[in-house]
Amino acid sequence: MTTTQTDLAFEIRDLTVAFGKGPAAITPLRSLDLTVPRGQFLCILGPSGQGKSTLLRCMAGLQSPTSGSVLAEGTEVTGPDANLGMVFQQDAIPLWLRVGDNISFGPRMRGVAKSEWEPRVRHFIEAVGLAGRERAWPKELSGGMRKRVAIGAVFANDPDILLMDEPFGSLDYFTKATLHDTLLDLWAETGKTIVFVTHDVDEALKLADRIIVVTDGRVGADIPLDFARPRGDDLRMDVTADAIRRDLLEVLQAPAKVQS
Repeated sequence: MTTTQTDLAFEIRDLTVAFGKGPAAITPLRSLDLTVPRGQFLCILGPSGQGKSTLLRCMAGLQSPTSGSVLAEGTEVTGPDANLGMVFQQDAIPLWLRVGDNISFGPRMRGVAKSEWEPRVRHFIEAVGLAGRERAWPKELSGGMRKRVAIGAVFANDPDILLMDEPFGSLDYFTKATLHDTLLDLWAETGKTIVFVTHDVDEALKLADRIIVVTDGRVGADIPLDFARPRGDDLRMDVTADAIRRDLLEVLQAPAKVQS
């Protein structure tokens, strides 16, 4: 993917993904349209099996559309690209690399000069709270610490766009809350576009500029969040946030159609 100048991080038109053919075909995405401005923090919500992770995989170049198009910064996405950083729910960091080597892995593999990547890697090691743990092995870290490694690594590789598929889904409440703050600090510092899939309404309300709900293979709701930052971990006392929560839950709890 070659980056071109545009105000949009993503422009998705008439996106359809079908698995199989005929009556047995499963169609998680159906003629979906979506635009994402550069620098936005977008959260994608949706019931299980309704297309949110398939959409993210198409945006990352990990899933080819059956029809339609996905443009990232003006260029069609045809496969994985260093400018599209990905963080998965499962630990995806190399277990045979120490923390520092994990975080520097991307720029080293791209042939970036050490004089350029070294200070950047050092900065993000500190930013994600891993200073002093550079020589630790992943097996010596907690789940939350390994997630910090993954976040530090993706920021150190310096993509314009970060795609995150329920990255904190397996973490406890307090670890998740701390990592929310870390991620928001890095987003504010770097101005990168973040697209974040979650099934947690409260997580989306804390993180996002905008929330979309993917249901029945399309965008079923598109809600901008214009209440102030920073936001607490419990937004139930915020009248605006609570009204949006109720709207989102209503959409999420509506009966889904069978994807065929």
